Amino acid sequence: MEKAMDSLSPPKGALKIFSGISSVWGFLRRWPIIPGIIIFLLVTCGIFAPLIAPMDPLEQALRLRNAPPFWHEE
Repeated sequence: MEKAMDSLSPPKGALKIFSGISSVWGFLRRWPIIPGIIIFLLVTCGIFAPLIAPMDPLEQALRLRNAPPFWHEE
């Protein structure tokens, strides 16, 4: 019976990896840094949206839609 129990236990290296993942997960649960950073970035982009994308989304130039790219010279 003891041999069967030994074959079911995980390898020793796997315990170290699981311990590392567990400690990282515990840190993120105690200090929600990543979600806080994401929320901060979204709010910052929302506040500075006119500076990030200054063009009017409703203004269209339909005559220029088939124009070649500006870097293409003939």
